[in-house]
Amino acid sequence: DLGTSVAIIRMQTLSETMKSTVYWLNIGLGLGCAGVLAAMAYPLASLFRQDQVFPVILALAVVFPLSSIGLLHQALLERDSQFRRMAAIETVSAFGGLCLAILLAAGGAGIWSLVGQMIFAAALGSAQLLLSSRWRPALVFRKADMRVVLGFGTHLSLFRLLNYFEQNADSMIIGRMLGPTSLGVYSMAYKVMLFPLQNLTAVSSRALFPALSRNQESAATIGRLYLRSVGMVSVIAAPLMAGAFMLRHEFVTIVFGPRWSEVATIFQWLAPVGFIQSISAGTGIVFMALGRSRMLLALGLLGAVLQVSAFFIGVRWGLEGVAASFFVANVLNLFPCFCCAIAVLKLAPWDAVVEVGKPLLASGFMVFVLYLVGPVVLARGWPVLGYFLCQVLCGALAYVFALLVLLQQDISDFRAIARFG
Repeated sequence: DLGTSVAIIRMQTLSETMKSTVYWLNIGLGLGCAGVLAAMAYPLASLFRQDQVFPVILALAVVFPLSSIGLLHQALLERDSQFRRMAAIETVSAFGGLCLAILLAAGGAGIWSLVGQMIFAAALGSAQLLLSSRWRPALVFRKADMRVVLGFGTHLSLFRLLNYFEQNADSMIIGRMLGPTSLGVYSMAYKVMLFPLQNLTAVSSRALFPALSRNQESAATIGRLYLRSVGMVSVIAAPLMAGAFMLRHEFVTIVFGPRWSEVATIFQWLAPVGFIQSISAGTGIVFMALGRSRMLLALGLLGAVLQVSAFFIGVRWGLEGVAASFFVANVLNLFPCFCCAIAVLKLAPWDAVVEVGKPLLASGFMVFVLYLVGPVVLARGWPVLGYFLCQVLCGALAYVFALLVLLQQDISDFRAIARFG
C-alpha cells in the first residue's frame, strides 16, 4: 500500500477527500501489483524449474486487488483502536479460509486448496471490512493529497519491499539450490517456530502504533510505551523459545512423526531467532510513529544485506547452514536496530536491558530445571508424550516461580499504588 495505511493512522487530522484519495490509490496499487505478479509468473516458474508454479502465481495475483478493497477501512479501524472488531473480522476470514482449504483438500484439489484458502480469506476479509464501516468513498482523487501520503510513505514502502524480499529470500535460495524437498522441511520448521511469535509481535505492534502516533509529540511517553511493550513480549517469547529449544526433538516426534526429524535440527537455530525477532520488531513501529522513515529504510537495507548474504553463505552447508546463518544475521542486526531506537527515544540503555533481562533470567532458570528433571523422567521409562507433558509442566512452574521472584519489587510497587488508589 506504499505506506498509505501508516500515513492514515499517523495523521492528526483526516479529511474526507484524503480518505477517498487513499482508497482509490490503494485500488490502483492492488491492480498494478496483480498485473506485475501475473507478468512475472512464467519467469518465476522457470527460475524454480517448476512448471506447476505458473498457474498458481497467476491465481494468487487476484489476492492483491481483493485485499486492497478493504485496506483503507482497516486503517480507519486501527486508527480508532477498534481492535476487537478487527479481531472478529480476521478470525472469521482465517476460519473461513481454513474450512474451504480442508474441503478442497478432502476433494483432491492438492495445492489448489491452499490457493483457494488465500483468495477466499482475502475476499471475506475485505467484504467484512466494507460492511463494518459506514464510510464509503466518493469519486474524488486529489493529487495534492496523494503527494502528501506518498511523501511520507516512500521510504516506508521501500523498507517494506526490502523486508518482504528479506523474509522470502531464504525460501527462494533453498528452493533454487537445494530443491523442493529441502524447502518443505525448512518451511515447516520456520512456520512452526516463528509463525506464532510473528503473530504475537504483529498484534502488539498494531495495537502500539496508534497509541504511539497519538503521542508522537512526546518522546518520553513513546519511550515508556515502547519499553512496556518490549517487556510484555519478552515475558511470553522468552519461555516459549527456551522450551521449544529444549524439547524440540520430542515436539517434532509427537506432532510430525520421526520422518521429520530434520526439522528438530533446524529448530535449535530458529528458537533464538524467534526471541530476537520478537523484541526487535517493535523498533520499526517507533521510527514510523516518529516519522523517521529514512532511518527505518537504512536499517532495513542493513538487515536485508546481512540476511541475504548469510543465506548465500549458509546454503553451502545445507539446511542447517542456512538456519545457522539466519541466526548469526539476526544477532548482528539486533544491535543497530535496538541502539537506534533507544537513542531516538533518549532512553537509558539499562532500562531496556532490565525489561528484557528479567524474562531471560527466568527462562534460564527454567532451562536449568528442565535439564535436571529430564534424566529423572527418562529413567522412569515414560513414553514420549508423557515425557513432553511432564517437562512442559515443570518448565512452566519453574518459569512462573522465577519470574515472580524477579518481579517481586514491581509487584510490591503495584500493590502500594493500588492501596493508595
